[in-house]
Amino acid sequence: MSDVRDPGAPVTLITGGSSGIGTAVAARLLAAGHRVAVTGRDEARLARAVAGLGEGPRCCPSSRTRPTTALSKPPSTL
Repeated sequence: MSDVRDPGAPVTLITGGSSGIGTAVAARLLAAGHRVAVTGRDEARLARAVAGLGEGPRCCPSSRTRPTTALSKPPSTL
């Protein structure tokens, strides 16, 4: 697996990443060397999913009623 902090690595945003297919896709992309940001509406489930993925992904909770600024950071911080 390549270094997930490599600034030249592709950056991928996974929506619905707190379980199932979203979490599986995040794991595969991390293994392929992508830098990954994972979003989900349930913050507790999202935190558990991201913790299970290891050091690489960035957790970005999202909400229909409460906007988040977590995704406004430059890709170099992912």
